Amino acid sequence: MIWMEAARSSESASSSSSDSSSDSTYRTHHYSPPASSSYIPDSTARRIDSLEEGVYERLRDTGRRQEEIRAEAQGWRHEVISRIDGSEQKLDATLSLLQPSTPSPGRGPST
Repeated sequence: MIWMEAARSSESASSSSSDSSSDSTYRTHHYSPPASSSYIPDSTARRIDSLEEGVYERLRDTGRRQEEIRAEAQGWRHEVISRIDGSEQKLDATLSLLQPSTPSPGRGPST
């Protein structure tokens, strides 16, 4: 289990600085005992396992939701770009109508 690996690495890191722990289960060990060992009561081990499973389930859900949000944002981006392109075309058409027309060559003002 991951929490035990983290505990093992933190134990080995802290064992060099202070070896005078009053709790014998946290003294320097070369390995981390499994959650079902005699160091941790079964009920506590089951709770830890359940919490760990819950954490990973939430992480999976969060990852799925993140992908949904990315897909949704990509759709919004496409929609916004399409609207901008459409607005640009309408603006160009409006500007071309408002520009004064230049007289064609050969036709001058009549007197």
